[in-house]
Amino acid sequence: MRMALLLLGLLFFGGCTQNEGFWGPVLEVSPPNSVMGKYDVTLSSGRLLNNTDVESRALEVDVIALTNKKYCQDKWFEYDLKSYFDPNGDTLRDNSPVWRATFSSTENKQTLQSDNPIWAIWEASNATHLVVVAQGDAEEDSRRIVIPLDRSRWLEDDIEIRLMGSGLVLRTRRLPPWPGQPSAKFQSY
Repeated sequence: MRMALLLLGLLFFGGCTQNEGFWGPVLEVSPPNSVMGKYDVTLSSGRLLNNTDVESRALEVDVIALTNKKYCQDKWFEYDLKSYFDPNGDTLRDNSPVWRATFSSTENKQTLQSDNPIWAIWEASNATHLVVVAQGDAEEDSRRIVIPLDRSRWLEDDIEIRLMGSGLVLRTRRLPPWPGQPSAKFQSY
C-alpha cells in the first residue's frame, strides 16, 4: 500500500521531471499539432482597488506565453512571486518576453490586444500556454494562473481574467479537452 501511494505521489507531483509527454502542474495537455491562438486578453481589477488597504498602491500583473518544457525548466509553477516582483529586478522576469499591466485606483482594466507584436514573439517560440502572475497579498497559488493557448479550447477570441482579493479568476469559459486526452497524466486547475 505504501509503495502504491509513493508511486501515485511521484506520478502526481513529478510532472516537470518526466519526459516531454508528461505535463507539469496546473497545465493542460494540448492536442498534437495544436494551433496557437492569438486572443484579446483583458485583465481587470474589479472592485479590488476600491479597497482602502490597496487603494494607494499600484498592482502589477504579468502575462507570459511559454511552452510546457520552458515552464518546467524555469520552474514557473513554484517560483517565489515575492522575488519575481522584487523592485530591484528579477532575472526570470527581466529575461522573459512579458506583457505587463499596472493597475491603480484610476486604471482598473487593461487589454493585451491580439495584434500586439508580443504575440509574434510568443508564436515564434511555439508557446502553448499563457502564464499570468499577479503581485499582491493573496496566496502564491491564487496569484498564478495558467491557461491553454490551443485554438480548439476557446469559442471566442476574448479571454477575461479578473484580479480579485483572493487572486486571479478566469472569467471566460473554455471548451473541455478533446476526447481521449490522457487526463491521468496532468493536474487541471
